[in-house]
Amino acid sequence: MLNSKIQKIIKKCSCEMALFESCTSEQKNVLKKQILKLEKGITKLNHWVREYEFASITYEIEFFKTVKPNLVSNYLYLNLLLRLLQEVPNIAFNDLTVYKKYSKEAYTFLKEENYFYNYLLNNDSCNDELYFRRLETTLNYYSPNHLFSDIKSTCSHGLLTAKIKAYEMWLIFCNNKIQTIKKQYLINQKSLDSSPLVWEAHKVDAIELVYALYFGGAVNVDKCTLQELATQFEKIFNIEICSQLYRDFLDIKRRKINSTRFLDKLADKLKYKIDQDFV
Repeated sequence: MLNSKIQKIIKKCSCEMALFESCTSEQKNVLKKQILKLEKGITKLNHWVREYEFASITYEIEFFKTVKPNLVSNYLYLNLLLRLLQEVPNIAFNDLTVYKKYSKEAYTFLKEENYFYNYLLNNDSCNDELYFRRLETTLNYYSPNHLFSDIKSTCSHGLLTAKIKAYEMWLIFCNNKIQTIKKQYLINQKSLDSSPLVWEAHKVDAIELVYALYFGGAVNVDKCTLQELATQFEKIFNIEICSQLYRDFLDIKRRKINSTRFLDKLADKLKYKIDQDFV
C-alpha cells in the first residue's frame, strides 16, 4: 500500500490525461500549466523519498517500477504534446506525414530499447531488485537515463521505464490521429457529388494553386481555413491533397529555382492563348 504522503503528492499534481486527447492550439497554456504542476510534484516526490525508508524491498520496487514512472511518463507525454503544438503550424494538424514522422521516432526509440521493453511487456521481475531499487543500493549505472541524478531518489531503470510508457501513449495518440484523418478522407470521398472533373496535373501543382488562392485573397478566407478550401478542391477535381498539404508546401518552399512554377506555367499558357487569338 502506498504511503499517505506519496498518495497526497501524486493526487495534487495528477490530472485527467483524456483532457488533452484532441491536443489543440487552444490548450497550449493549460498544457504548460499541467506540465509545471507535474514537474513540481516530481521534485517534491524526489525530495521526500530521499530520506524515506520503505517497509520492504517489495514496496521499494513497486515505487520505482510503477508509481514514480507513471507520474514521470505523464510529464514526458505532455511534453511531447507541447512539442507538437510548438513545432507544427495549425494548417498541418491534419497532415498524415506529421504523425507518421512522430510515430516513427517512437518506434525507433522502442526498438533501440528492445531488450528492456520486452522485459516490461512480459511482466518480468527477475531483475527487479537490480533495476528498481535505489542507485545507492544497487550501484547499477546502466545508462545515461539517471546521469547526475540523486542516487537516493532514483533507480537505474526508472526513467527509462517512464520514457517507454510515454512513447507508448505517444504512439497511441499519433495512430489515433492517423486513423481519424484517414476516416475523414473516406467520408469526404463518399460525400462527393460525382464531379466529372479530374485533376490531371501533379498533386503538388494543385497544392500550389490552393495556397495561391487562399493567401492571394481570391476566396473569402474569413469563412474557411486552408484545410477546408483544400477539401472543397478535392471534391471538385477528384483528387486527394489534404493529407499532404503542409508537407508538399514545404517542398514548394525549398525550390531553389522558380518556386511558383505551376502558376508561372499557367500564366505563360494563358498569355500564349491571348497572343494567338489576336494574331
